[in-house]
Amino acid sequence: MFAGAFFINNLLYGLNNWLPTFLTSYRGVSLTQSGMISSAIGAFSLIGAIGGSYLVSRFFQGKDKLVIIITSIIGSLLVFTSYFVHKPFIFIIVLGNSTLFLTLAFVTLMAIPMKLFEGQSFAPSYSTIASGGIIGGAVAQIVIGFLVERSGTFLTAFIYFFILGLLTSLSLVFVKLDSTKKA
Repeated sequence: MFAGAFFINNLLYGLNNWLPTFLTSYRGVSLTQSGMISSAIGAFSLIGAIGGSYLVSRFFQGKDKLVIIITSIIGSLLVFTSYFVHKPFIFIIVLGNSTLFLTLAFVTLMAIPMKLFEGQSFAPSYSTIASGGIIGGAVAQIVIGFLVERSGTFLTAFIYFFILGLLTSLSLVFVKLDSTKKA
């Protein structure tokens, strides 16, 4: 789960932090337009966090791992696809849906420790998993900067995002979730 948090946060932080640069330098939009696009995409993230977590708890109880695997694959596929979309409205829809799915994967992943651990084991377990996410968020900026600088194109960053989504899924395939809480 540490690895899953690392990969999903690497993707989300990298995408959120590099999106304005991508939009202004590659797509040629103004900073104001870039801010509006980023805000619109952020609304999808909010829907993914609130609405998605409600749906998971209501209809997919006990299927957290499957939800994360599916939503991270769909989200990473959509983020990769968004690179090739040049119409602003369609770009917002594609990348917005990507962040909706990826945020849903993230909140579902971060809710798992609350279901698995209690008492003295909760804080260290949650902290360990969250540390993976924090490290992933910090590493993202460096890796994406390196990839774009070396290749001269943002395509490498979008390929990286796609791979991160697949790695998120893969990292959870091997996690065994036992719903009985441990004290």
